Amino acid sequence: MKHRATDDFWKCYESLPQNIQRQAKLSFRRLLADPSHPSLQFGRITDKKNLWSARFGSGYRALAEKIDATYVWDWLGPHDEYLRQIKLRR
Repeated sequence: MKHRATDDFWKCYESLPQNIQRQAKLSFRRLLADPSHPSLQFGRITDKKNLWSARFGSGYRALAEKIDATYVWDWLGPHDEYLRQIKLRR
């Protein structure tokens, strides 16, 4: 399983408070080590064939599109914005 982050993802990341950035780093390391770790809630969004999400800290989510065997992370932010992002991608 491969992961890659887009420039848009890094812009989202940089706009977050530093404590959330630290939590996101820890969660990403956990994702690389054990994608099935329950705290990540990593999985495909049921009605979106190639859209995946992961929990990064309390109240924050990240979105990725699965392209072949690579998860391309393109968004990271608070849960309420995550819900809006999902609606936009329909």
